[in-house]
Amino acid sequence: MPTKRVVPVFPSSSATKSYEERLGALPAIKAEVDRLLAIAENERSPIERVDEAEDQIVEGIRRLGHGVMQSWAERECERAGAELGRLNPDAVRDQKKSSSSRPRSAESSSTSRSGGTAGGEGGSARSRRGRR
Repeated sequence: MPTKRVVPVFPSSSATKSYEERLGALPAIKAEVDRLLAIAENERSPIERVDEAEDQIVEGIRRLGHGVMQSWAERECERAGAELGRLNPDAVRDQKKSSSSRPRSAESSSTSRSGGTAGGEGGSARSRRGRR
């Protein structure tokens, strides 16, 4: 049976930088790892009950996962932007898209969705009830 080859997520950074350097570049992740280490060492605020420790660890892992996903998304966005800039140097970045829709005409704005006019007999049941 063939074995699966595991490819590191960040092969270039892990090969050239130490663990401390890599973690230092990601302060949110480092903070969560520090919190988890504090729980494991049980020094800051000693935990006396196992369910309390479990709750803190589970919450810490959730925050760590969120930080990892956030970091990944930010880096991926930067990478995609750089790639777009390389492929299409004329692309405009960080500018609000202008509306290409046309303003509604006077005729279409006076017609309700039900096909009647805004002031006529057509319209919604709510507007008919209000006129009684």
